[in-house]
Amino acid sequence: MLKESTKNDIREAYSRVVKGKKFVPRQGQRQMIAEIAKSLGALFEPDPDEEVNSVCVVEAGTGIGKTLAYMAAAIPIGLESNKKIIISTATIALQEQLVSKDLPEFKEFSGVEFEFLLLKGRRRYVCLSKLDLITQGVQNKFSSLPMYPDEVPITSQTDRSITYEAMIDSLAIGKWDGDLDNWEGSLEDNEWRSITADHNECTGRRCPNISNCYFFRARDGLEDADVLVTNYNLLLTDLISGGNGVLPSPEDSIYIFDEGHHLPDKALAHFQSASRLKGTALWLRETRKILNSEIVIPNTLDEVRRSFEIFGELTEQIEQKLLLLLDIVPSLMEVVEKSRFSHDRNIRFSRGLIPEKLSKASLDLHNLILGLIKVISKILGCLERHLENNANSEKGLIEDLHLAVNSISGRVNGLHSLWESFSGGVEKLEYPYVRWISEVNYEGKNDYIFHSSPLMASDLLKDIFWSRAAGVVVTSATIRSLNSFKHFVRISGAPAHGVYKVISSPFDYSKAKFVVPEMDSQPSDAEAHSLEIINLLPNLLNLEQATLVLFSSRRQMIDVYSGLQEELKEIILLQGDLSKFEILRVHCKKIDDGVNSAIFGLTSFSEGIDLPSHYCQHVIIAKIPFAVPDDPVGAAFSEWIDDSGGNSFMQFSVPEASLRLVQASGRLIRTEEDVGRVTLLDRRIVTRYYGRAILDSLPGFSFQLNLP
Repeated sequence: MLKESTKNDIREAYSRVVKGKKFVPRQGQRQMIAEIAKSLGALFEPDPDEEVNSVCVVEAGTGIGKTLAYMAAAIPIGLESNKKIIISTATIALQEQLVSKDLPEFKEFSGVEFEFLLLKGRRRYVCLSKLDLITQGVQNKFSSLPMYPDEVPITSQTDRSITYEAMIDSLAIGKWDGDLDNWEGSLEDNEWRSITADHNECTGRRCPNISNCYFFRARDGLEDADVLVTNYNLLLTDLISGGNGVLPSPEDSIYIFDEGHHLPDKALAHFQSASRLKGTALWLRETRKILNSEIVIPNTLDEVRRSFEIFGELTEQIEQKLLLLLDIVPSLMEVVEKSRFSHDRNIRFSRGLIPEKLSKASLDLHNLILGLIKVISKILGCLERHLENNANSEKGLIEDLHLAVNSISGRVNGLHSLWESFSGGVEKLEYPYVRWISEVNYEGKNDYIFHSSPLMASDLLKDIFWSRAAGVVVTSATIRSLNSFKHFVRISGAPAHGVYKVISSPFDYSKAKFVVPEMDSQPSDAEAHSLEIINLLPNLLNLEQATLVLFSSRRQMIDVYSGLQEELKEIILLQGDLSKFEILRVHCKKIDDGVNSAIFGLTSFSEGIDLPSHYCQHVIIAKIPFAVPDDPVGAAFSEWIDDSGGNSFMQFSVPEASLRLVQASGRLIRTEEDVGRVTLLDRRIVTRYYGRAILDSLPGFSFQLNLP
């Protein structure tokens, strides 16, 4: 329970901000502050019978002002309880808004004294050691050697050299701070990968450039900061590695997840692993070749030389095992390609169960990779001992070698996760793992990608996060599915005993229409449905000046766009032709200039974009956004529900579709003055038994469901 003094601190901070910024207090905002404060108050009198005492999940409708609400409640509590506040967002834009606007304003007006810091991962900063080497013509061949060349854009060596020299110059005069997000020029992923380091490659205090390292400079204020702003990826990476790596330990932290509906999917992506057969074999071969012909091992490191010999033998054995699997996979595809577990030459193993022949081969691979990891660890240990000797005349050579081996180590650890799963070594969770194989073609040659994923992130999040965090606040405008938090709890692992609250938007949705016109086609007949949309769009796009048209599939978006008359295409901005940022910029400029504009977009335009007032007056949704049927994880989840006696369509497909439809229709009303229209070109919401449940989950629009 909160102390009376802390309650007063919260009230006074909020009142000062209201007075300073001269806005009318919002009832919903006050309610959200109260709910968060009440939940986090358990930090001071924890219940010994509960694993997690302070979890608050708030669905706060658009216009509540949730950022101010969670800052006003959580920051004073964090200061009082001596816990770090960690605010995590799904996008860079939200992070920048927090550190450049929201937090400085709250600090200025509230009178609360606190320090804040933006934290990014190592991969967002240039590695000076790598940049120095590469500009001297010396390159870490292992970090620059792509695992799979077809995934890396081709950049000429001349262009790279110009870019790297420009970076050196910008760093020297203080024009650039080494942060990727602040580099003004264009940069391909492979260009950046060559000059940055992850935790496997970073030598830390042993690095000769440690005093000037931009990553460690960015962390200088970590100990003094009361509020840390970071992204989901860094937070999850830190948690998976045990916590207290870059960020404070979960036990000493209060977490705030902004746009928190992303947490389950972001976590699930972090727990997944994948590896190609032929591509990995070729990478191992090339790595062995570089070690044998281009790496200089100092004479004083006989132990390292012997270990590299074992390394070569093991990589050769792994390579042969991978190539042998190439002969197994086609026969597996022949067996299951006609079953419900196959789609477009992709095969998924029912309940994650691997055929015995493949399981045995995977176990052999896993054991060999474990042996390789031990050898690499031995090499790194030896190199680190020699690096401790400051008088070593070959220290520079050893540092380069250490960097190279660390590059290899990170990739080998990734292989370990995949083959551990396929060998059956991770079956300790409530839900089964999902395992599947997909086919890929590169330069006319086939290869196979092996994939592994937990069915849900919930089990693993319970272990590394929910059971450890001192306090958690999850907030978003859309967390519930079908007016219930049950789906979020199931897929996230959030404790059922937490506080779950809905705070409705102050906006009047009844001023906007939700229209479902009469149509002859069904989305199940993709060709007929697209043709009918093509026929309807000329009239629909003329209803308002600014329109957002949302599709569930790229193919339908392209088909519809291609079928429109040329004069109509002129007003359309098509996702893929320009960047998302550029599409929004051009769209707003056209509207400001009095020119009609329509955006054709996919899922990424269904959330996280803000087109208030006259910038979006009409949202057209092609169909109810059900998940694609060929998603292996979604398909496995549905299978598991059905096999457990449930109804996967109503328990998974419909809740997910409901959430996406709420997000898509939410693009219309962004301010108190906004009006307009949402048009859904899918009669199933009216004609099918599940339609009423989806309609009931939408905001309080003025519904018109049977228009001719």
